[in-house]
Amino acid sequence: CNEDTFSWSSGVHSREVPLYLLHSHVPVSCNGGQEKLDCPKELLPFEFIALEALLMKISSVLEERLGRLQPSLVEVLNTLLDPRLFSVDRGQLHILLHHSKSLSEFHSLVKDVELTLTEMLDSDVDLADMYLTHYKITGEDRDIDDIEEISNLLEAYQMQVEDMISKIQELRELIDRSESVILINLDSQRNVMLRLSLQLEMGVFSATVCGMVGVAFGMNLDSSLEQLPFAFWMVTGAMITGAGLLWRRLLLFLGRNLDRSPMGKLKRPAGTIKK
Repeated sequence: CNEDTFSWSSGVHSREVPLYLLHSHVPVSCNGGQEKLDCPKELLPFEFIALEALLMKISSVLEERLGRLQPSLVEVLNTLLDPRLFSVDRGQLHILLHHSKSLSEFHSLVKDVELTLTEMLDSDVDLADMYLTHYKITGEDRDIDDIEEISNLLEAYQMQVEDMISKIQELRELIDRSESVILINLDSQRNVMLRLSLQLEMGVFSATVCGMVGVAFGMNLDSSLEQLPFAFWMVTGAMITGAGLLWRRLLLFLGRNLDRSPMGKLKRPAGTIKK
């Protein structure tokens, strides 16, 4: 590494971090400088302090990004699932799609960090090689049975990363459940519109059938009804009444068939879902 960067590697994974990120976490000296620091009797080796500073920075960046993404995502989902809204806002759906993509990218990034930590913990040889101060003092590699310090350090941050992965999984499950509810609402609205359209078509059919009576009277044929003063109103009333009765009969037929369908037999759950 050069004078401005600090590099560390494990297996096929390597990272390079600017040293200014470490300066805010690593004390330069214990008895010098402008600030007097109370140092413990047994200081951790510098490589452990630098590694912990790096892990702290990575963890804080991931936590900050998750803290920005989670409230925005929950707010969009609450807006889309508002029961007072009859239709779904397309603008909110586009925002949800954008947040969903960002969450997937963030999940991949956190998984990469978790995978790197897991591979480091699985390799005792790599963990022993991290004891640079021990090698510099003794000239020998660290015993693989005496690597508890670095293992505890990495396991602590691995638990933090796994906790973030759990939060991301909960957000993804929340998105999936919300999408299911949105699709159910859209299907329900579509079914209402289809039923209304079918009812109107039945009304038009009933009016057309009963209107055939008027067509028959419109022919140039002689009958005794032309002489009656109230024949027009009698025929018109009969047509309207017949059309209404036929429409009502068709609606009852439609209702009975919908009740017999498998979807009509489903019972509504006793409880209600609360936020």
